[in-house]
Amino acid sequence: MAIELFFSNGLVQLAERFSEIIDGDNRRRADIFDAPVVMVPNANLIKWVQLFLAKRNSIFMNVDFQFLEAGLWRLIAALDPAENKPVMLDNDLLKILLLHALQNLKGNVPDLLPLTRYLMGGDGRKHPDDAARIWQLSEKLAHLFQEYEFHRMDMIQNWLAGTAVQDGMERCQQQLYLKLKTLRNELERRTGKPLLSMMEYADRVLSGSGPDPEKTAGNPVIHFFGLSQISVFHLNLIGRLKAYYTMVIYALNPSKEFWEDIQTPEEKRWVQRKNIKALAIRDEEKAKGELFRQDGNPLLASWGKPGRESIRLLCELTGYDFNACFTPQKPAAGILQRIQNDILTLSSTARKTKTFDQDRSLQIVACPGIYREVETVFNSILFNLEENADLQLTDIAILVPDISTYKPVIDSVFNREPRCLDFNLVDSHAEIESVYGK
Repeated sequence: MAIELFFSNGLVQLAERFSEIIDGDNRRRADIFDAPVVMVPNANLIKWVQLFLAKRNSIFMNVDFQFLEAGLWRLIAALDPAENKPVMLDNDLLKILLLHALQNLKGNVPDLLPLTRYLMGGDGRKHPDDAARIWQLSEKLAHLFQEYEFHRMDMIQNWLAGTAVQDGMERCQQQLYLKLKTLRNELERRTGKPLLSMMEYADRVLSGSGPDPEKTAGNPVIHFFGLSQISVFHLNLIGRLKAYYTMVIYALNPSKEFWEDIQTPEEKRWVQRKNIKALAIRDEEKAKGELFRQDGNPLLASWGKPGRESIRLLCELTGYDFNACFTPQKPAAGILQRIQNDILTLSSTARKTKTFDQDRSLQIVACPGIYREVETVFNSILFNLEENADLQLTDIAILVPDISTYKPVIDSVFNREPRCLDFNLVDSHAEIESVYGK
């Protein structure tokens, strides 16, 4: 079993390689109804892949798309010999357990004082908005605990081991996390179904001496498409599963050059402040021509740290053995294309003396608030539709950092009379649409 890694700076190139590999696998498949398994980060990417490959190949069908969390859980469950399979402790179930724990919170527990003060205030009494406040806190804490399991596994292990915590806020979180463990055990006793997080299930099934040949025989090829940023936990889990499955990863990488060693401005300041001599270039390294560090692309240095870590971890899975599918560098027709070229080749326009005229390929607009921000986008769309007769509404996309925050404003601006634009809102769900749904 092994991992094959494909890098590209464009989804189109990754989708073409994915289509070629899937077509080859289907021709060699004994059962034509045996669908290839493809894991993707979100539903929007599934729809794009389906539409793009249906247009490219005239037909695209019988592909088993799965989301990353559920897909990895199924891969582990397929290796679990136990008859009574556990139930995944996902975000929704974790929120319900937290809701129960916070509703029955005792005000006289010293370690939980930060929670009781937030929920009950200084007078220790309940208030009319307590229900909404408890639910919102349950949502935040459920997300936070899952992020801890994905990115700070050592801290979670220390919590479970009962290691004393000095910081008051962390100690409060530790006690609440251990309280959840007790509630899970009680729920397991009543339902007869074990409840495990992904981290716990992986440790239970994959912590043996090694892969059993009977478990690896006949296992399907697993495709991971469109990965751009993924947690350390998930990448380590994929690395552990490669002993049982053959995997193909199609990942986005903005630069075809090596950029995993580019430092952020904060990291550069930290190195300068600490004056770490261990990072100094040694004479033998100079003789070999190694480690002549350049500043690299400043945009990648400032904003690319999460992507840099994901690219580095992906490369470590394959020993830096990957297939490059990068697009050829295009002539710079505008500022946006120049920036893309600089990132692709890891160069910097800032070091060049020539200045460029401003164009409309990239515009940065400062707004005093999100309402004015949405109004500006709305007016810009109307202006561009009037200026360009070939522009279609399907050519326009608006990306926001948090749909729950922006949705009421988008509805207010885009639905005002006279209504000029039709739009489709994605990534919205009942929890955002209504209080009843929540």
